[in-house]
Amino acid sequence: MLFSCLSLLAALGAPAGLIAQEIQLRDVNVQMRRPGEDPVRVFQSITIGSQRTTVAAGTSLDEPLRRRGIHPDAEAYAALYQLNPSLRNARPDTGVDLLLPVLEGPELGRLVATGYQAYLTPDFGLKQRIAGRIQGVPGLERALAELSRERFGGAAQKLEMLATVSEIREMAVAAGLVIQGRTRPLSHELLSEIDGELAVTEAVVTGLAGPDKKVLTEADRDALRAVAEQAALRKGYWLERQGPDANQLMDPPPTVTVEVYTCAPTRGLAAPNARPDTTPCRGAAIAPGLRVYYRDVAGYGRLPPNPFAEPSPAHEALDVGNFFLWATQPNDSTVATEVVKVKVRSEIQPQRVVLILRDHD
Repeated sequence: MLFSCLSLLAALGAPAGLIAQEIQLRDVNVQMRRPGEDPVRVFQSITIGSQRTTVAAGTSLDEPLRRRGIHPDAEAYAALYQLNPSLRNARPDTGVDLLLPVLEGPELGRLVATGYQAYLTPDFGLKQRIAGRIQGVPGLERALAELSRERFGGAAQKLEMLATVSEIREMAVAAGLVIQGRTRPLSHELLSEIDGELAVTEAVVTGLAGPDKKVLTEADRDALRAVAEQAALRKGYWLERQGPDANQLMDPPPTVTVEVYTCAPTRGLAAPNARPDTTPCRGAAIAPGLRVYYRDVAGYGRLPPNPFAEPSPAHEALDVGNFFLWATQPNDSTVATEVVKVKVRSEIQPQRVVLILRDHD
């Protein structure tokens, strides 16, 4: 199994006197071990709590983790970032109140007291599923190569799709090595996107290679291209850079704040006055209260959409990538606005998106 050496996820510790338990983390596996030794105890897929404490400006978060019996590697930082979405680096510039994971129970406490550390792996089940998908990608490549060129629409089209799936495999292996090596913190959102992209790749290729002998459709071709493009956008995150442009390995994946406004149709609006109109809806009425959804381009129409936490106008931190955004009325799944393709890039912060209500007149 690709992640046979993955550490099992953890619970984090807090000394007495902190504020009462707050947010919980689920599907956390914990290995209790000393550095360089085999684990003495594994706690599988447990739920752990959190407690709030103040961290001074410039303090490395390694120390608060160590004091709570937690080994401060990338997986521990992934748990920290999940508990504190606004935290963007491992050494805050200003004093902050943070939620820290908590190791609970007498057995965990006894092990920490005798010198063992908790090695955490958040989203363990999701990572295991990704591991299985990664293992299957070489087989998908072989199955694709064995198909006749007529199934792709010609020899050139077959070569293009083989190259596309090869790019997807390279991304999958790079992500798998990062997870297995515990070298970068990965958010639940990023892991879910990778899982979905590999699921789309599986579905397209197995559909082609299956007994029905399907022909590659333009929609299938576009889906594989979209997965490969997402992979290319993330390529730099899997690599460690040295020198003046060195990346900070414990920092979270890059995200962009996307602001979404839902607006009434603009048909028939009067021309604005001499003063430039800088409002989001450009003179039209804001239509608040709609539910905003997004999905990466590869998964759009194939996988369930992701909702924004709040109704419009709303903002959400999205990973760098290509997404479709749209909105529905609060109690209706019917798409109520135009569907907009958005290229989310870290150079634009925040990134504003306007969704226009469909005009049914």
